[in-house]
Amino acid sequence: MSDRAQDLVRRLFDVINGQEYEALPEVVSPDYVYRAPGEEVRGVEGLRGLLAAYHRGFPDLELVIDDMFGEGDRVATAFTFNGTHLGELMGVPATGRRVSVSGTIHSRAKEGRIVEEFELLDLATMYRQLGLVEGEERDADPDGLRSRPSIEQQTHEHQGSLREKHEQGADVEARLVLQRNDQDTDRQCQRRQDL
Repeated sequence: MSDRAQDLVRRLFDVINGQEYEALPEVVSPDYVYRAPGEEVRGVEGLRGLLAAYHRGFPDLELVIDDMFGEGDRVATAFTFNGTHLGELMGVPATGRRVSVSGTIHSRAKEGRIVEEFELLDLATMYRQLGLVEGEERDADPDGLRSRPSIEQQTHEHQGSLREKHEQGADVEARLVLQRNDQDTDRQCQRRQDL
């Protein structure tokens, strides 16, 4: 099953890259569940909506498989998300900037289709590349204090503006990015504290 499951994941990447949404039912189960930190999408139509939102924001979106391995019905894929931010995504107006960020996705197949996936995408790097937050730099301060807010503070400020939009009902995608990024940012902050 491992080779077949890997073939399914490769086919899904091709469908996404080619914006072949009509082929989604061939690759994902009607009971499909996509999860990311703070986010869950169900079914073929849910996935179609998520992909359409990303393609509106990044019309030239390309997912490149960097590494893949599988065992049985499970597949782990490391990938690179490439694209130019030419449309609004998650409440962020187009910046015209190109991004290239890493991600991983864990997929499970059943009866010839993908039934479940969990994705982690390096959104902190994406935010930096889009110019939404500044990179973290240390100044020469002997106490090690930073002259600018940390990336975590900048990300939380950006999420605050998205929350305002969401509360005003201005953008459904704002809700998605808030749910997804709250856990990512908290996890990154914890990792830095652990170092």
